[in-house]
Amino acid sequence: MMRRGAVASVLVALALALALAGGQAHAALTPSELAQVRDAVAGARGGASPAKIRALIARPDLSDDEASAALSQALQQVAFTPARAQLLKDVVFGGASVASRPVLALAVVRALLARADALLLKQGAALPDDTDALAELLRIYAYLDKEIAGAPGRRGVGREPQNGISLAAYDDAAKALSQHLERHAKWLRDDVKLPPGATRVRAQAKLALLDMMNESATMRVEAADRLGLVGARRSFYTELGVLVLDTGVADDARVDRVRAIVSRMPGARDGTSAIYFGELKPELVARGAVLGVKNSLEAGAGQNKVSPAARENVFPDDVEPSASDPVSVDLARELSTFVVARAMGRRAELQGRIERDTRAVQGDASRLFGGELKGEAQAALGVSFLLLDAPRTLDLAMSRFLSGRPETAALFSDALGVLATHASPREGSPGLAIALGRPSGDGTTETVWATEVELFPDGSARKFTLLGAKWELLRGESGVVTAVRRNGGAVTLAALPSVRVAVRDAAEWRGAGLYFTRLAGTPRAGIDSNGRLRLVGTGDRNFDSIFTATPGPDVVVDADLKVFGAPGGLLGRAAPGESGFRGVGLFVDPNPKAGTMKLALRAVLDSGAGSEIVPSQEVRYAPTLHVRMALKGNKVDVTAGGVTFKGTLPPGLASGGVGLEADHGASVEVSGLTIKRH
Repeated sequence: MMRRGAVASVLVALALALALAGGQAHAALTPSELAQVRDAVAGARGGASPAKIRALIARPDLSDDEASAALSQALQQVAFTPARAQLLKDVVFGGASVASRPVLALAVVRALLARADALLLKQGAALPDDTDALAELLRIYAYLDKEIAGAPGRRGVGREPQNGISLAAYDDAAKALSQHLERHAKWLRDDVKLPPGATRVRAQAKLALLDMMNESATMRVEAADRLGLVGARRSFYTELGVLVLDTGVADDARVDRVRAIVSRMPGARDGTSAIYFGELKPELVARGAVLGVKNSLEAGAGQNKVSPAARENVFPDDVEPSASDPVSVDLARELSTFVVARAMGRRAELQGRIERDTRAVQGDASRLFGGELKGEAQAALGVSFLLLDAPRTLDLAMSRFLSGRPETAALFSDALGVLATHASPREGSPGLAIALGRPSGDGTTETVWATEVELFPDGSARKFTLLGAKWELLRGESGVVTAVRRNGGAVTLAALPSVRVAVRDAAEWRGAGLYFTRLAGTPRAGIDSNGRLRLVGTGDRNFDSIFTATPGPDVVVDADLKVFGAPGGLLGRAAPGESGFRGVGLFVDPNPKAGTMKLALRAVLDSGAGSEIVPSQEVRYAPTLHVRMALKGNKVDVTAGGVTFKGTLPPGLASGGVGLEADHGASVEVSGLTIKRH
């Protein structure tokens, strides 16, 4: 029986023969000359060695295949070290190599692939655990990409490269790489889950093949075929020109949800070769940029949606949460940083505008999008917000403008201006058109267009249309946003649906025909002009509450209720009590990450004891609940979230008002509140 090493040697020889099938070697090099090539490669001495190798393998009486075979036999049995990398570079590009450079470059490519063949065949199933073999394979593919595929003077559709390596030689080199990937599809082409080290090797091999190919009108389709891309990964590359690199197990739905974000950013796609998921700095070599995303592409759950547990909110407390999956958030942030740097490089006046608008904040975090107090960071955060949820970003900026903080509106204008640097007019519409994003309801995003975009001379956005509304920002001489118009008129909070009601410390709150007073704790509350009422739980007693008088004890209360952050609810028969308050309440305990919320009908008595009138129920999470509470005598009837609670009130709850309760950390909001006699 043949030993494992002997079997590997036979297989390597067979692989080499297949790679050189274009022509038969004629053994033109004598055994002594072949030994000289082997010695030069083994010693990697430099000096005379590169010239000696060139003289031996680039002879005019040798075919390309014979030259490649001679170098392959020398290289496949020795490790590819930095010294040998320099030797091969000197062979191809040093001294008087120009005339024979196509032959030399192809020989080096084939020889290195022969070495890679040897490593892959020798290690077999043990490859993922062999860190030395993985490191050497990574060096081989990175060398092929950087030194051969990425040699200066390479590109030009249909034009011979200026680096001395012919188009034909590049075609042959790409063919050799393609065959190599096919031979080792288990590790290099098939989308099977690999550990991080092996994943990087596969990614670098794909990049090397992609960069080795000559540019042509059909290059993307041909590259997709050679790389074995199918489904969403194939569409991602053929449509956007960006390669998806990951562990290989993410389904098409996950690939499509990040493609939606990348498709909105032509400024990030230009000059980008690939996006690597699962590592922030993958340190891969390519002719274009390789962007790293910390989260793996398969983060989340489900074939067509993102589980609530995998979503995260990125917006400040001024607006209601907007949940996106972590992969989309990471990708939006990474691409935004990239595109902002490019935009600032292309338009110096826009860079100046961004820096001035950030300085105008004077360190007040409530006027920023968040994050660092740096112009580039603020612009990148604003761009990422626009990609994830543009309508909410607009609401945030405009609500702050209305509250005397115009700096956020200026930063919004800057972020839209960044995206405009790579935008173009939409057919049949004046001005520029910019693809933005908004949540689609399942944790993914969908595209929404800002059209008719016009810019200030400094490149920031002045006018745009979003979701049918026409917006205009006016800046003063200093650049401060002095006015905002919506459809030609003044902006009001009614036009900003995701804005939360501003709250304040007080003993009473009035507005829109409502009047509420403190019930217990140290409540922070507010009422907006549309009659929305909000209570935030911040007190030391772990809960805060407010209430209003009713026309009598027997009433029917209707309201749309939102509870975020911690438990809270709607109260009936509410009045001050020894424990803080007494009353009956529908309490909501939200758990959006689990996709559920617990509804409980409880009575709170003067003694401070709270008890469920009927058993609580867990229902599917919904941001807004319509609640109807009917109180008559000692009976209570509540419907909410498709659930009905009916029960009997304990003694001591014969009268009282309607109120809100918020545990510490909760935000409780009602809108459409009506109170009628029963």
